[in-house]
Amino acid sequence: MAAVFGVVASAGALLLLPSCATSGFDLADSDDDGSVSPAEFNRFMLEAIYVEADANLDKQITFEEWQAANPSADPDKFSAPDTNGDGVVTPEEAQAHFEKYGTMDDLFDQMDSNDDKAVSEAEAVAFQEKLKAQAGSTDIEKLSNISQQK
Repeated sequence: MAAVFGVVASAGALLLLPSCATSGFDLADSDDDGSVSPAEFNRFMLEAIYVEADANLDKQITFEEWQAANPSADPDKFSAPDTNGDGVVTPEEAQAHFEKYGTMDDLFDQMDSNDDKAVSEAEAVAFQEKLKAQAGSTDIEKLSNISQQK
């Protein structure tokens, strides 16, 4: 599954690069059905966040890299996915954490405004507007802040 992290950051992310909404949406919609399912969303967001945070692209995120991407990062929350305690989060550890804890479920639910368990391009664009208005100095910090809202 490590190949999943081969997404190039400049290709655009569904939420991380709002100016690339269409290309990001198209990348997330891997089955080309015109909507993004929860599984597609989780896979895509994991890839996008990981690539955005992994500043030196060594497929290991240190707390310093995570803090640069998310200035309000909590060290305790960062250490949760670091299952072997070596101070870095690998793609495999991040994926296992996402799967175990449903990390993106709340964010997906906020985007899925009509509760049909799929995010349309219109819903993604509307959520991007919400993201732009969100407090935070980086897109990952904004996503973190939004995901904590209910």
